[in-house]
Amino acid sequence: MISIKSKDGKNYILRPLTKDDKHNLVEGLKKLSSESIYNRFQGFKKEFNERELSNLTELDGVDRFAFALGEVKENGEVEGVGIARYHRDKELDPERAEFAITLIDRIQGQGLAKKVTLELIKVAKSNGIKFLDGTLESNNTKMINLIHSLEGFETKRQEGSLLTMVGDLSYY
Repeated sequence: MISIKSKDGKNYILRPLTKDDKHNLVEGLKKLSSESIYNRFQGFKKEFNERELSNLTELDGVDRFAFALGEVKENGEVEGVGIARYHRDKELDPERAEFAITLIDRIQGQGLAKKVTLELIKVAKSNGIKFLDGTLESNNTKMINLIHSLEGFETKRQEGSLLTMVGDLSYY
């Protein structure tokens, strides 16, 4: 487990996501605004189906890895508030992985996304990944700002309202 502090001084823990976190993902989706859901999934989503939950939580720790972010409450309980993950398809490209991060709305803007992403980069590099890629909406300013704050990361216009994100991990 990794301890993280937000800009407002709250304590968080970062740990590997497991198959036991399916319920936490279901509950986390309910905590997101419709705008955050649209930005993350490039469309509206009310719930995850079983296949999606399995895909998001049944990970091998090498080609498919995710962190769960939990907020440590004053009573010591931990509330799930976000995930960051990468998925690599070695047959497609063994040096690249798709990257995504989602934090519930009330903790956005506290510097957590960058800290979590930097920890995810460490894991990805240790597993031989050299590039993180992703697709995002061109109006997703929070994600665009995160990408531009990371060395070696950039966005490129795709078709329509989509952008492609590419992160070169050699900078880390």
